[in-house]
Amino acid sequence: MSFRDSISSRPATIRVGRGPHAGVFTIPKALLCNSSAYFKAALNRPFIEGQTQTIHLDDEDPSIFQTYVTWLYQGQLDSQDIEEELDDPQDFGLHIAEVMVFADKRDVRELKNDAISMLLSYLVTHGLASLDTINCVYNMPKSSEIVLLRSVLATDEVWHGHRLDKKIDHWHPEFLAEIIGIYRNFKPTSRRFLESFLNTNPTTVCGFAHKHNVNAPPCSSLVKNTYTPASTPNQQPPSKKCKIEPPTQTVRVLID
Repeated sequence: MSFRDSISSRPATIRVGRGPHAGVFTIPKALLCNSSAYFKAALNRPFIEGQTQTIHLDDEDPSIFQTYVTWLYQGQLDSQDIEEELDDPQDFGLHIAEVMVFADKRDVRELKNDAISMLLSYLVTHGLASLDTINCVYNMPKSSEIVLLRSVLATDEVWHGHRLDKKIDHWHPEFLAEIIGIYRNFKPTSRRFLESFLNTNPTTVCGFAHKHNVNAPPCSSLVKNTYTPASTPNQQPPSKKCKIEPPTQTVRVLID
């Protein structure tokens, strides 16, 4: 079915969240079903959802679902649009990580791929991932692409981070364990690992970081889903430059 046919199909209603901040979205059914095995099953089975063409997602965040809906129509994630909708632009990384969680839960594979690409692109620009972003990623089920992303985040922290002496009990325990494993083979480099990883052949990156639907078109996620800040350079907060130094003493104590 073409995109034009999809957006003119019968609408479905998705109610997201609870209370006064809940959102109601009316979306062409075919658009939902083409992107998600979850919505395809829910809207076509002989139960209440299929009969009423209405789904209740009480445990989802309307702002995350809005990002999904925009992606459905645009075919990619728009970092400027997303950032402008956030109360704090510094929450962009966490928002994208939460989009990944939604996409994983609702089986929207291509959105998950695009979110991974966007998060990596964002981190190259803004430096290390926030504590909340890291914990969000480490709480996700261990699919092959998430295991790769976890490794990238931990490696970036070992080579360029100096934060483990602060609130160490707030970090995800598996993140700390992975850092210790990486530190045992620590080799400083003159170039940030994340930048080196993204500058390899896009096909290679896709093979490690993405999981596509069967017969999906060639991956363009790394090209289309690139982070571009919403604000002009003189409006952006100072970026945290990565310094290539040995890890902090806190990590040494953990290993010893």
